[in-house]
This record gives sequence, structure tokens and C-alpha cells, in this order.
Amino acid sequence: MDFRRIDVNLLVAFDAIVSEANVSRAAPRLHRSQSTLSHTLARMRATSGDPILVRQVRDMEATPQALAAMPEGRSIRNDSNGIRRWVRDRIFQGVVA
Repeated sequence: MDFRRIDVNLLVAFDAIVSEANVSRAAPRLHRSQSTLSHTLARMRATSGDPILVRQVRDMEATPQALAAMPEGRSIRNDSNGIRRWVRDRIFQGVVA
């Protein structure tokens, strides 16, 4: 895996896509188009080397690797949100835009 290509923002999309097991259902949850989320899924697949979702008879199913990555992915996403809040509240406190 090429860690230089990882975008922390992809973790939000990863969580929605794997949770829904369907790009079309995940898209409105993220206020994105299905096409945009399909491109995001392609980026995640290229970065991870894992298909993340595989087609089944009626729907998609998360791969074992994707399911195993969910808890840590959520943790990293939550940590990054905490860092953003800290920067906003501590660093840019009182800064006039």
C-alpha cells in the first residue's frame, strides 16, 4: 500500500460505503452523487489493493479486509475530526477571516 496516497477524507466515504454495502445508498448519506462516490471507491481500491465491495446476487458485500479495517478507520476518522476541532478552537481562536 502506498501510504502517501491515503486521504483521511476517504475514511468518511469508506465508512458509508462499507456500512451501506451499496454506493447508491451511501451517496445521499454523504451528499454526493453516485458517480462521485464510485470514483472515490475506485481510488480506495487502487490505494488499498482490495476490492472493498464485491458484487453478490442482489447487492454488494464488504470484503473481510474492509470489515476488519472499519474499527480502526473510524478511530482515525474521529481522531482527525478532533484535530480539526482543536486547530479551529485553539489555533484560529479569535482570528478574523
